[in-house]
Amino acid sequence: MWAKIKAKLKGWRTVIWNSVVGASAALLYIADELRSVDFSTVFTPRTVSMIMLGLAIAGIVLRSITTSRIGAK
Repeated sequence: MWAKIKAKLKGWRTVIWNSVVGASAALLYIADELRSVDFSTVFTPRTVSMIMLGLAIAGIVLRSITTSRIGAK
């Protein structure tokens, strides 16, 4: 079962990951613009830099394990 799912996701994992990251960034921007949530107490500059570093490393790892074009099997 997992092998079938993994085969279907071949070439799409990096796109899915970056879409999730982009959507998260967009949602944080919107929330900040609306001033509905105060993230300054939760996300200090150090926390934000660590999160961004983690996301960048995850993107690099996903790119390194990707062996084909998007949608290619």
